[in-house]
Amino acid sequence: MKILKAHQSIIATLITFTAAYAYAASDLPVRPPNLDPQGRFWVYRNGTNQPPIPFAPYGWMSDLPNPAQLTQLIQIDLECREHPNMAFKSGGALGRERCIRMKVIWGEATWASVAFISGPEKPPWWGETKGGRYFNLSSLPKKKLLFFARGELGGETIKAQIGALGNKPFGDSLSKPIQSEELKLTKDWARYEVDLKEVNSELSRICNGFGILAERASQPGSPNETQFYIGDVYFE
Repeated sequence: MKILKAHQSIIATLITFTAAYAYAASDLPVRPPNLDPQGRFWVYRNGTNQPPIPFAPYGWMSDLPNPAQLTQLIQIDLECREHPNMAFKSGGALGRERCIRMKVIWGEATWASVAFISGPEKPPWWGETKGGRYFNLSSLPKKKLLFFARGELGGETIKAQIGALGNKPFGDSLSKPIQSEELKLTKDWARYEVDLKEVNSELSRICNGFGILAERASQPGSPNETQFYIGDVYFE
């Protein structure tokens, strides 16, 4: 009888924990994506019509043992004016075009990534507690992530990903991150696409809406640094 009561107690605890977690997940502030007239949800857009960025690039990660070294490893400029992508030039005042420049100064690191996350930046929110913002991307018309990128010299290799916080208590609803294949960049802007149809049922709560991963071993030669540019980024 004591064993039976113990099992009943454990089961009751598990049910309580599961119910509490389900309630917490359902109670999170999920919002629909704000689509433009063409059905696009912008993460980053060049030009004078840039909407507010829903995901901020504060999620810096690498295999360096000391997190304080990340500021020496990764450099990001959201207002770079060096040959920005003009695929969606909106007109208006000249000289307003921008792109994102990312530079990795490798040092002892073998990989580095930047995650665009919809949470408070100071202190950075990583999905461990409530406090983030979420977007329901399961209703996207075409179920795609699209972005433009180019390399500083050509030959730089990156991967795009979303949903990196799926293993956190209040993170993404994806069971595992979506990651593109390796993308070899050229010196000219090129359009890249990530199909989301297979995971559409898991897109109901996304807080990491975009990210870039670079691996040192995949870069041409033996570089001390890797520099590349990201242009317009959007879902549709």
